[in-house]
Amino acid sequence: MLQEMASKTSHPENPQNEADYRKETIEQLRNSAPLPRIPYVVLTSGDRSKALPPIFSEQARKDLIMLGIDLQRRLVDLIPGGKHIIAEGVGHNIHVEKPAILVDPIVEMINKMNASRPIQ
Repeated sequence: MLQEMASKTSHPENPQNEADYRKETIEQLRNSAPLPRIPYVVLTSGDRSKALPPIFSEQARKDLIMLGIDLQRRLVDLIPGGKHIIAEGVGHNIHVEKPAILVDPIVEMINKMNASRPIQ
């Protein structure tokens, strides 16, 4: 079902959001260089079920949520020092629903970068 849904949105006539550019994104990822060693954080919604259509069974929804979290953890593991934050009580729009969950790690990374700079 998921593949069928994705195939319907893979070539929209009037692309308007990130999902509409799925094919181009996949191609860019395949052709990209290795990830740089930089501080980074992956934010994952603790309640991703809100983004899943109701056509899936309860077990399928749970399985998809766990798969998503596992894929996010794998992303974090691609670069040593990556951090994974599971944001509880929010859906897909973490930056709107609880902006501090996004802002706090950014400030922390900036502070780490500034602290590691040699004084000139």
